[in-house]
Parts: sequence; C-alpha cells; structure tokens
Amino acid sequence: MRRRLAGALDQAADAIERWPLHTLTFDAVADQLSRFYREARRLLPAHWPSADGEELHELRKRVVIHRYQIDLIEPLWPRFVKVWSGETQRLRDRLGKHQDMLVLASLTVPHGPLAPWRSRLADAIAERRAAHVGDAARIAARIFVEKPTALRRRLGTMWAVGR
Repeated sequence: MRRRLAGALDQAADAIERWPLHTLTFDAVADQLSRFYREARRLLPAHWPSADGEELHELRKRVVIHRYQIDLIEPLWPRFVKVWSGETQRLRDRLGKHQDMLVLASLTVPHGPLAPWRSRLADAIAERRAAHVGDAARIAARIFVEKPTALRRRLGTMWAVGR
C-alpha cells in the first residue's frame, strides 16, 4: 500500500512539473475567472422562490467552481478575497442545504422510507427550503452584483496594484 501510494505521489509530482505554468499569464487567469463568474451569474434565478431544484443545483456547481477560482487571487487583496470567498462558501452551503431538503422530501413520497411522517415533515421541509432559498438569494445578490466586465476590470486593477 505504501509503495503504491508513493508511486502515485511520484506520478503526480512528475505531472505537475510538466504543467506549462510559465506560459500562463494573469490575463488568461482573469479571463477564465470572469467567464466562470459570468456563467454562474447567468444561472441566477429571476424569481428565486419558484426556482426548481435542478436549476439551483446547477447554480451551486458553478458557485463551487467560482469559490475555488477566486482563492487563486487571494495574494492580490487578501482581506477582500477572504470576504468574497467566505460569502461564496456561504452561498454554496445554503444551496447545498436546499438540496438536502429536496432529498429529504423525496424520502416522504408514498411508499418511501419517511412516508408515514410526511404530514408532519412536509411543512417543516417547505419552510426550511424557503429559508435556504431566501438566504441564497440575498447572498448571491451581494456576490454577483458586478457585471462580468466590471469584475474583469477590478481583477486587472488588483493585478496592477498588487504586483
């Protein structure tokens, strides 16, 4: 087991050494960050309370990507990016909890494992889902307030000042 693990780590280290990081420019990083931001922003529901679970799950996937991408620029403005990253993580958590409520609701269907308790659980599940969606909407409004082009300009300025 140790030999296999050591071999896998050696392969990973070799692969990382072959990454062409020296050809990577900040403009390329900022362009990709802006692109994924745009994709996440485009998935924001027009009317959050009526958004379906699949819509919000797709948004959550984009939020997860965005959350990890913004950590790349933390050295440029650590305090700002920590707040931004934290808010993005909170949005991710809220959308995840909403998904958990959908799973719980699916267990209350007729002949489901929680079917006998459906009448007692349905209202509580609906309330929690609504609360998570409301919280997610407020957090998303703060995170995605900028248009992608404005975000791209901000990233360029952060790079120019932070070098």
